[in-house]
Amino acid sequence: MSSHKNKTFFNLSLTFSLILILSNLVAASRLIVTPYFTIPGGLLFYPLTFVISNIVNEIFGPEKTRHMVFSAFAGNMLCLIFLQIVSLLPASSIEIANAWHILFDVSPIAFIASFTAFSVSQQLDIISFHFFKRRFPKSSPWIRNNASSMLSQMVDTLIVDLGVVYIGMHLSFTKTLQIMTCSYLYKVFFILATTPIFYLGIRRIPRIYKDNMETKHETLI
Repeated sequence: MSSHKNKTFFNLSLTFSLILILSNLVAASRLIVTPYFTIPGGLLFYPLTFVISNIVNEIFGPEKTRHMVFSAFAGNMLCLIFLQIVSLLPASSIEIANAWHILFDVSPIAFIASFTAFSVSQQLDIISFHFFKRRFPKSSPWIRNNASSMLSQMVDTLIVDLGVVYIGMHLSFTKTLQIMTCSYLYKVFFILATTPIFYLGIRRIPRIYKDNMETKHETLI
């Protein structure tokens, strides 16, 4: 892989990891409540991870995408471990300690649910995106982008909301279903709204380094 491709892949992977880590930190502390809908705070920018994942899958292939997802998973877990270690250390005041625990404490149920949802949905997104690409090679890229994202984020919503909201926050099933519906509708809207970003990525990035988009098999000279 050329140096330009390496840099591009590194930048996309870094952005992917940062969005994932920040989304999980915000999700642990708050819900976003409006007169019209309620969604977990971490959901605000989390769907961007699927956009980046599909851009990487389109340009670099499923293996590099899995590598990116695994690296983000490991980085996110390491971040949470560090936060829990810091939580065990004495703080300068009780107020600061309480504020820290409110912001960064993660229950075991929320931890398991969020990591399971991320792992399952991202793997499903990679598999379904690659399936649509092979099965319908002449179809427009937005079809496989939107179809794979909608399918995988449906699974993500089901796992994380049942785990974090229903079991972890002890909200009623009716309220959980309402949040789940709002969350998924928001994700669908986000997928459709960011379709131009997906197209910009898959068309602009290869032009930067003027390389062939077919990276499944590269020839060493």
